Amino acid sequence: MHHRIIFLTAILIAFIANPARADEGRACTQMWCQEGFALNLDGGTWPAGSYRFVITADGQRITCEGRLPFASCDSTTRCDSDAVLIGESGCALPANAQSFHMIQMPKPPAHIAVDITHSSGKHFHYENAVQPQCGYPNGKGCDPHPCCSATMSTSVVWN
Repeated sequence: MHHRIIFLTAILIAFIANPARADEGRACTQMWCQEGFALNLDGGTWPAGSYRFVITADGQRITCEGRLPFASCDSTTRCDSDAVLIGESGCALPANAQSFHMIQMPKPPAHIAVDITHSSGKHFHYENAVQPQCGYPNGKGCDPHPCCSATMSTSVVWN
């Protein structure tokens, strides 16, 4: 009986100490990353008036409309899809300090085109390929898919 206990103890120690089993016992966390796409709209002045944003992402066209100055600090820009969010900045500031500072999407597209038209007829156009950064915050063994994000910036110059 004593030899049997020693033998079972040795097997248990070998089983626990086996490095090949270390990955199988890995604990996965709930950590994730900030997925999505952001186009920062830098510089430029945003005169008072109505704005129409037409965003084409991988062939999908989304239209948003907003107005400066903002009527309140609640988001007032409306889009025909919840796949786009227009960032509003400076709602508590004087009208000439308010702007639209960012276009956000929940997933990075492969290609983005943005047209912004002011009620005066002034126009801004941006178009580019998007190169997201992807990774597995918890490792490939834990995450069901890669977490991808991309941030780009452009200077707004009205034509």
